[in-house]
Amino acid sequence: SAPAAGGSAVVTITASDASCDWTPSGLSALPPSGTGNGSVTVTIPSNPNGTGVQLNATIANQAFAVNQAGAGCSVALSPIEALSPSGGGPGSVQVTPTPGCSYDTVTGPAWVSVTSGGSGSSPGTLVYDVQPNSTTTQRSGALLIGGRSFQITQEGVPCSVTIDTSGLGSPYDTAPGL
Repeated sequence: SAPAAGGSAVVTITASDASCDWTPSGLSALPPSGTGNGSVTVTIPSNPNGTGVQLNATIANQAFAVNQAGAGCSVALSPIEALSPSGGGPGSVQVTPTPGCSYDTVTGPAWVSVTSGGSGSSPGTLVYDVQPNSTTTQRSGALLIGGRSFQITQEGVPCSVTIDTSGLGSPYDTAPGL
């Protein structure tokens, strides 16, 4: 067994006679050959995939297998957050899953909907739509994409104030110049 990061392992060789030659193949090994009893240091490369693999080699015509763990599944998001105007509209985020892995999206607040790219197993674009915010209060919510949070913050509508002076009569009426 080997971790996803790889490494090295020492394999001991016991020969029936001191004159028996042996050669490892299939994985990087030192020494590249030998005679009689000895040992070989096998180098195991890293496995960036999300799932485990089996590496096969031979030493002195004997099968040698290494079961290597995967790096685990995750996704990278770019960007990791977004700001939406009060009027809402579409937005997007680049999603890159670990090779050999897939992702799904758990939708967040009701005012955000995923329109495409909500699941997959290769790099792509997730497109979402934000509904208008009719309040003056900023709001935030998140989509959970392959276990990673994508935060969306939406501005509120600007405050507006009007003054009605028509009920005050002259000289306070709204006509200019009076």
